[in-house]
Amino acid sequence: MLRNTLLSVSTALLLSTAASAEELRFAFQADANSMDPYNVNESFTLGFQGNLYEGLIRRGPGLEIEPSLATSWEVVEPTRWRFNLRQGVKFHDGRTFTADDVVFSAERVQKEGSDLKARLAGPGVVSVTRVDDHTVDVVTAKPNPILHVEWETWAIMSKGWAEEFNATDPQAVTGTEENYATRHANGTGPYTLESRDVDVRTILVENAAW
Repeated sequence: MLRNTLLSVSTALLLSTAASAEELRFAFQADANSMDPYNVNESFTLGFQGNLYEGLIRRGPGLEIEPSLATSWEVVEPTRWRFNLRQGVKFHDGRTFTADDVVFSAERVQKEGSDLKARLAGPGVVSVTRVDDHTVDVVTAKPNPILHVEWETWAIMSKGWAEEFNATDPQAVTGTEENYATRHANGTGPYTLESRDVDVRTILVENAAW
């Protein structure tokens, strides 16, 4: 039997005359699998998590690649890309976003249990290293002109938050063991997670700092 899940999301709708807050309710045949952004490579779950987390890039209305947590990038050597990171970004708990979070997220997404290893393994990434607080270098095994095309669904997590709450390892999609990130979230996205009742109700609220 299909599970009917009601997801209640507080959102802001821009109207032609004025901006007013409205509540959006919608139903889907199953709940998002987890709030851990590396748990499962599945469109609905990743789409839902995209309200909470951001990647280095995002997709525009025409599916074009746009800057997100990275403001710009360049190929400085045939196998080395340099990403300049957005400054002044805060995670939902107030921690400052830096290059350390990108390096941590690169390590975490490739760990055992992650269902999104292909985000870095597919492009043949050899290393992701910190240049300074707002710059990271990504080295590939060979030149790769489409290195970052799927990175809108590679969510960047807070290193400090994951370490504090013992969530440095991904929740494996094939297992039953949960971690703190299974039912909690701390991204930089436009909404924050207010409450999570699996298969019943998940409430997001607008991130006023976004």
